[in-house]
Amino acid sequence: MLKSVNLPESKKHIFYSVFGRLEQRVIWKYETNTTDSKPSNVMHMQWCPQQDILGHPNVKLSIMHGGLHGTEEGIYHATPMLHLPGAIDHIGIAARARNLGVAEIINWNELTEDLLL
Repeated sequence: MLKSVNLPESKKHIFYSVFGRLEQRVIWKYETNTTDSKPSNVMHMQWCPQQDILGHPNVKLSIMHGGLHGTEEGIYHATPMLHLPGAIDHIGIAARARNLGVAEIINWNELTEDLLL
């Protein structure tokens, strides 16, 4: 729905900076081959088997836009979620997921390194 390749450089920088500080490996769905300089623990994939990833026992968090299907899949697999809503319906879905205790929300205009970390 929301394409990583279209993120402003300032937002990409926030993600790369935070992800680079993590000891975990990060899988980032990224729609094109990129020449971005990224931390060594970040792997870009043009396509991700979302159900397999969400259901993997080593997954600590899924960061998503808050769409209905991804949220349902995250709930099914009991995967903690961070929603960054990108459309009107995502806002309501993310709010409901937060109220159920299965997700947290960060609004795009409030995204900072400290908040993401």
